[in-house]
Formats: sequence, structure tokens, C-alpha cells
Amino acid sequence: MDPLPEQERFELGYRDYLQSPLQPLMDNLEARTYETFEKDA
Repeated sequence: MDPLPEQERFELGYRDYLQSPLQPLMDNLEARTYETFEKDA
């Protein structure tokens, strides 16, 4: 089997990790982040 690329090795520890949802108003995120939320909706 081929060795995993660096990106995949980095992601291994996060694949099954439940992350808390972002709270845009509470976290005072940047405008770019709000744009992403709007595009995803």
C-alpha cells in the first residue's frame, strides 16, 4: 500500500472528531466567514 499524502496524515486525527458548531454572532467572525455561511445556506 502506498504511504498517505501529508494532507491525509494531518487529517487522520480529525476525521472522527465531533467539532462544536460555529456561533457567528458570539464568536465575532470575519466578513469572509459570513459570506461562506450565506453561500452554504
